[in-house]
Amino acid sequence: MYTNDVYYNMKDKDLINRAANETGYYHKPTYYREYIKKSFGRDVTTAHIVKVLGTYKQRVKNMETTIQRKLLELLDLTTNDVNLIISVLRRLQNDRLET
Repeated sequence: MYTNDVYYNMKDKDLINRAANETGYYHKPTYYREYIKKSFGRDVTTAHIVKVLGTYKQRVKNMETTIQRKLLELLDLTTNDVNLIISVLRRLQNDRLET
């Protein structure tokens, strides 16, 4: 993936944040640990990952809160037409699965 020399001088915190940005914030710490080891050739502890990103439970809860806010905006946009939202989501999911 990456040449390890480029990331040699980066702090572990920066690598952890980069891994989370590239793969998403919903993975467990062991996933990030393995990803960083494979991609950047660095060994970080799961405790350090939790310190930088927060616990898995906190990250999922934060994502749920963000999704709820976006869904409320979407409901306002569609004047509370849940069936329209579901229809659009299904179409998007099907398009994503086909590609």
